[in-house]
Amino acid sequence: MIGEFFDSELKKQREKRKQLKKLLGELRKKEKALHKKRKDESNKKKREQLKQDIDLIRAQRKKGVDLLKALKNTKRKSNPTTSEEATPAAAQAAASVPVEVSGDTPAEMPAGSSEAVDGPRDG
Repeated sequence: MIGEFFDSELKKQREKRKQLKKLLGELRKKEKALHKKRKDESNKKKREQLKQDIDLIRAQRKKGVDLLKALKNTKRKSNPTTSEEATPAAAQAAASVPVEVSGDTPAEMPAGSSEAVDGPRDG
């Protein structure tokens, strides 16, 4: 009976991580597209707006990566074969809900973090 509960929870966590990875991929593609668009843009005001959009997406990606790490740590904590434990912050982040991206405007992240990542990532 307890085993069924843990299997169900692991399945939910696995699905959540899978969806989060997909979302992070979409955000990365969008960020790269905005970088290209900004590079080709000659209007200074539009370039600045694109920069703000890029910064927002970068912050969303960082928060998503942090959440993914927290979910992995939570998985390790619940797995009795590993000795690594999740931090309280990681457990709290794991309780967050991933954000969906749609359209041309950056999606809003749940409240709690507005920090940005240092510089663009090449890849």
